[in-house]
Amino acid sequence: MLKMSQINSIRDLSKSGYRIADIAKKLGIDRKTVRKYLEEDDFSPQPPVQAAQPSKLDPYKPMIRQWLHKDQYHWHKQHHTAKRIFDELKEKTDFDGSYSIVQRYVKSIRHETIQKASQELVWEPGSAQVDFGEAEFVVQGKPCRRKYLVVSFPYSNDGFAQVFGFISYDRLPDNVQELDAFALGVRRTNPHARVLATFQPGLTAPDADAIAATERMIREAHVDVMAAHRSNDAVPAYAIAHGVYTLANYGDLPDSPLLLARQNVDWQLTWAELLKDDVRKSNPQAFYWFDYNEADMSFTVVSPDVTADERALIAQAEEELRQGFEPFSGDIRDNEGVVRCRAGEYISDETLRESIDWLVEGVSVYE
Repeated sequence: MLKMSQINSIRDLSKSGYRIADIAKKLGIDRKTVRKYLEEDDFSPQPPVQAAQPSKLDPYKPMIRQWLHKDQYHWHKQHHTAKRIFDELKEKTDFDGSYSIVQRYVKSIRHETIQKASQELVWEPGSAQVDFGEAEFVVQGKPCRRKYLVVSFPYSNDGFAQVFGFISYDRLPDNVQELDAFALGVRRTNPHARVLATFQPGLTAPDADAIAATERMIREAHVDVMAAHRSNDAVPAYAIAHGVYTLANYGDLPDSPLLLARQNVDWQLTWAELLKDDVRKSNPQAFYWFDYNEADMSFTVVSPDVTADERALIAQAEEELRQGFEPFSGDIRDNEGVVRCRAGEYISDETLRESIDWLVEGVSVYE
């Protein structure tokens, strides 16, 4: 074996542009030796490997490993000790070896297990960890509960987090934004329509709170159609039971003449596409105005009371959505008559999310 000074000389000459034949000639070393040390990275001497010696315990090692493996499913105090294993071998088998060889073997297995448990994790490119939950946040100085999604990419040590404010009905910018978008859609087909809204504590509130607000609006405001943005169809079900037209967001409600239409969404596909868009930053409207086709979204008209002309309007709206409809575009005024968007312009999602504090024309809040 060459000395480190000779190995360093080989590498220095190679870095300087010398060919293998020139290095061999200059240092008086065989060319195969030069090539070997140029290709080799680790020059540490290999420790001698001792050949495993046969042991009286060899026939019983699989049995011992099985006992120790089963221990992980029991309380710690019920685990096998080396002494207990030795006693059971003596009692259940014809093992005639000493306690010391059993003790050494059990110790080696436990050391091996610890080594495995502390191995460094290796992540492949493209792998990710996802966590979805609920936590306390402070929004505009007020504590509130929000759903969150965290995606981390261990290979690149990068991550992405999204807090879903719109899952609450508190009067925050993102919830006002969705209400205004809904109202704009309603008034595109009926410019004289009035939208009456109420903000509830959120999806985590009991259905009874939403039902109570629904009952008051039906009784006191005499609404014609009741729509709700909740994680179930409790409000539409109440509306139908009390003779009011409604819209369903999910598939739980049975057909009824009072159920105007269902919104059909492949939610698994929707969230997957939204997440990809937001991570790639390829869709500035991600989590808000997403692609109608990517979401595999459609409307199913249910009520026979929906006329042919109204069905044509629904089909036209669906086609506009497939072509990439932008709700906050064109001539938009708020409910005080102030122009918020001019014809030929549109308001970006980022601007709305940061500053929207106004309701579009035709919208009022029912306190």
